[in-house]
Amino acid sequence: MQPSTPIQPAPVLPPSGPVAAPKKNPAIIVTVILVALLAIGAGAYLVWNTIQNNIPVSDAPDPAIVTITADGFTPETVKVSKGQAVTWTNTGAAPRRIAADDASLTLNSGDDLQQGESFTFTFDQTGTFPYHDAATSTSSSKGTVIVE
Repeated sequence: MQPSTPIQPAPVLPPSGPVAAPKKNPAIIVTVILVALLAIGAGAYLVWNTIQNNIPVSDAPDPAIVTITADGFTPETVKVSKGQAVTWTNTGAAPRRIAADDASLTLNSGDDLQQGESFTFTFDQTGTFPYHDAATSTSSSKGTVIVE
């Protein structure tokens, strides 16, 4: 007997003629375009809103918070970074006025802060800045801001 020759598979030939491009789904194309336009519009609105409302773009840290009560300032001493602000809010019934002990510092709330009112001051120089309640001569409320 003669050994049999193994059967070789037929080679796979590429299709003859032009290859048809896959069909594109118009709904997907329209959706992609609408999402892109929506993203562009939202970005443009945010830029416009920032410019129109003069919203500052800043990396400055949030202000430190000091609460003014009938017992004084809480906390009495607060540490902030140069360029950071401090906001004082009067939660007591009596009017309060923030003023620096050193008159060379322009820390002064001006008018008395009534209950619920706030005053914010940005510290642009390093140092230790004691302040007091200047609303009345009998107030013993004192505090300190340390700027590093």
